[in-house]
Amino acid sequence: MRSNTMEQHYTPLPQTTIESPKKSKNKVVIIFLFIILIVLAGIMVWSGVRKKNSIQKQADIMVSPVLFPSITPTLIPYPTLGSMRLSTKDNEKRYKKNTQFTLILSAISQGKSIVGYDGVIGYEKQGFEFIKATSMLPEFKIYPFNRPTHLSVSGVKSLQNNSTTTWEDTVLIEVEFQAKQPGTYVFTLTPQGKETSKLVDDKAQVTYPTTGKLQLEIYE
Repeated sequence: MRSNTMEQHYTPLPQTTIESPKKSKNKVVIIFLFIILIVLAGIMVWSGVRKKNSIQKQADIMVSPVLFPSITPTLIPYPTLGSMRLSTKDNEKRYKKNTQFTLILSAISQGKSIVGYDGVIGYEKQGFEFIKATSMLPEFKIYPFNRPTHLSVSGVKSLQNNSTTTWEDTVLIEVEFQAKQPGTYVFTLTPQGKETSKLVDDKAQVTYPTTGKLQLEIYE
């Protein structure tokens, strides 16, 4: 006997797990916090490396020795040789105000053949007026420069002259001045600023001669 009741067959549906909105939100927050922690850790590592490098640079600067010259540089780095001196042409030491007189510059080269020189004559400008300078050596052309505090005269030997030029108390130039104001004055050949009296030989060797001074009296 067939049963009128038919068996019903059902195909089971796949089960889907649906998370509640609250759980999903918590998961997103956790992931976001994890990313922030990674970023912060990276920043801390980078900052630490940078600080270490900065400390190392400071240490290197502190450790690096500071070198100072053991000898103070001087204005005259060349050897001293020969001499230069000033005197008056008439050998007088006293001149009346408003009169003209002549200084002579002489030099000794100690056997060196000279091709150039500088004579730096320091004097008090209020006491004298520079008139002119004249070369006493035909083979040397001179270039006088009347500075605010001194007179600088450069002498250069002609390139066409190949003769040996050695000096034994030889007169190089004559310099004419006019006395302006009474008083006692000193003419020198000492360095004036960056200019200094010097000799140059035929081998381009620069030497500095010993120098003296000349005292003159000007009266009314």
